[in-house]
Amino acid sequence: MKNVTRHIGKLARLRRLPSSNYGNPRWRLLIVSLDQETDGTPKDLWICKTQVNSSHGYEVQNYLGGLVEFTMGDHYGDKTLNTIKLR
Repeated sequence: MKNVTRHIGKLARLRRLPSSNYGNPRWRLLIVSLDQETDGTPKDLWICKTQVNSSHGYEVQNYLGGLVEFTMGDHYGDKTLNTIKLR
């Protein structure tokens, strides 16, 4: 994975993608950073997806609506989730 960056934001939305060949779930994630200095409007927006056959496919559902710290990078030209944890 290349160009790995670290961010903090709220996991706002999940969209189910087709499962892998082995039946493991995949998700497209929408993560929003809110501007705390002003009125809480969205500041940054990140869209990425879980890796094929990754355990993140099972755990990201539990983080929906929560504040998360995550890293993402480029994997074969797609923005892909590398790590995620609740904050």
